[in-house]
Amino acid sequence: MADTQQESGSGDSFDLSQFYQIFFEEAGENLDLMEQMLLNLNLETADDEELNGIFRCAHSVKGGAATFGFSDVAELTRMGADIERLVLARAVRWHLEDRVLVDGNKTVVF
Repeated sequence: MADTQQESGSGDSFDLSQFYQIFFEEAGENLDLMEQMLLNLNLETADDEELNGIFRCAHSVKGGAATFGFSDVAELTRMGADIERLVLARAVRWHLEDRVLVDGNKTVVF
């Protein structure tokens, strides 16, 4: 589990576990919001603000998890970002190779 002791600037340590519930609530809210944003996302009309909102939610969960020492959650989020980069790079390459056909809300890769 997480290391619950952190040192303050004065060298004293304090127990972070008192803030776990707040982290869990905020992480749940961010994940719920991110899910809704992803479900409502139209890739053809998405603007930077919509995409950045999704990234902000994921980054908030990752940052909070790292702060509290929940390395598994932070690592999972990092892995998701890595997969996202790979998928995006592949999609861009396929698009440049004219291997992507978009018809309405359907995308065909060949």
